[in-house]
Amino acid sequence: MATSRGRDTPHSSAASDWTVDSALAAFAAQCQAVGVKRVLAVQKPGVRHLDCRATLAAVGIVCDTWEIPSLEGPGAIRNVQRATLNAFAERLEEGREWLPDVLFFNDDFRAQAALITLEHAGVRMPDDVAVVSWSMVGGSPCHWMELTRIELDVEACGDLFVGSVLDCLSGKPFPKKVSAQAVYRLGDTFGREQQQST
Repeated sequence: MATSRGRDTPHSSAASDWTVDSALAAFAAQCQAVGVKRVLAVQKPGVRHLDCRATLAAVGIVCDTWEIPSLEGPGAIRNVQRATLNAFAERLEEGREWLPDVLFFNDDFRAQAALITLEHAGVRMPDDVAVVSWSMVGGSPCHWMELTRIELDVEACGDLFVGSVLDCLSGKPFPKKVSAQAVYRLGDTFGREQQQST
């Protein structure tokens, strides 16, 4: 699948895998339901993980990409956030006309930095622009607004993989692939207000 990632284990032909197809489809359906015309995907240069463009194009929604390089030096998360803060601040100085209907981030720390900058500039979420991000359960940054997100529970993935290993040790065949499904969760930054009004 184009929207999954796997890694071969060193001593077997099995692969661990997480898939985002159904979560991306739910995001696209939400966009379509509320009349979204344009999405801007914000990501690190060269990153193709969580590529939503094909899924959105299939329902007639334009998705452009804005690649923001991280700053150099120690402190990877801080450098991602500072680079995003700077990039959004510079662009917002030019006005708001460039803002799409939805900003889509494949990194929740990048999304948090953007939220801070947008709020400082007086941009309202989700009224002026909606925000959707990738997120890991239990490992995401904190913000007063709950992110609408495509979420993966890494602990559940670990339990699933360990369970497969234990099954193998008890004599059951080891599966060719151990898969976990990411889910689309509505938060404050997109979708929840439409759900509550219906």
